[in-house]
Amino acid sequence: MNTIENAIVAFLDVLGFQQMILNGEKEKIKLFFNTVDDIFSEYSQIKPEMIKFLVSDSIILAVECNEEKLRTLLRAIRNSQTKLAVQNIWLRGAISYGDITYDNGKNIIYGEGYLKAFNLESEEALYPRVIIDPRLIPKIKDNREEFLKCFSSKFYNHTNVSLELDKIKADVENDFISAGLDSFQEENNDVLFVNYSSRLIFNNREKRTGGDLNKIIENIKSNIYSEVSRYKKYNWVKNYFAFSINRYSNKYFEPGNSNKTSRCLYEALKNLEKL
Repeated sequence: MNTIENAIVAFLDVLGFQQMILNGEKEKIKLFFNTVDDIFSEYSQIKPEMIKFLVSDSIILAVECNEEKLRTLLRAIRNSQTKLAVQNIWLRGAISYGDITYDNGKNIIYGEGYLKAFNLESEEALYPRVIIDPRLIPKIKDNREEFLKCFSSKFYNHTNVSLELDKIKADVENDFISAGLDSFQEENNDVLFVNYSSRLIFNNREKRTGGDLNKIIENIKSNIYSEVSRYKKYNWVKNYFAFSINRYSNKYFEPGNSNKTSRCLYEALKNLEKL
């Protein structure tokens, strides 16, 4: 058995996994496990220090408690969320901290950090998002503002996309955390969660048909009116992506003008608003 004191621990769960089983969605379930296996293999090669477990539909990740390791963890979570969401598989979870004891060979993990993340996911995450325990913030930075400066992008403050595109791309790659969607849900103003939309939007900003952003919109559409219990969750996702597209496009492009990126993002936003 190995122990990490004050580890940063993420607990991620698939929304609707039980229903997938009951509906006999074998290909979708297989796709989930294959995707997670690919992600685990990738990070085993480039970041072997990250602890990885898969227990049924629950993903558990853990790293030592420092800024560099947290950045690695956030990147792995963001990539997992986007890859799976494009396949209409949505993750909900939480990141916390505390001691953990584990044995990879026996697939055993337990400890305070695991319990904190597990409880936050089940009680506070609510929507398809991965929230961050505020008690983790002072373990990394002095305060919330410094934490956000370290892990969120500054590209929304740029004013000239033609001159700043390379810088925007670099910033998007390091845009890991959202400070809340204050434009449409005041109760979420202070909730920090992993930002899995901006990189996907940037990478699909000129794709009017096809592309992962359009797949996301179709996936939201397939879920939002399917069941009463799903409406609130996927309405949040709709608003989250609409908010992200708005925040991105309004800083650089005039909706509806001749710019290709403007047209694509404007159309994506309108398709979301129609849902």
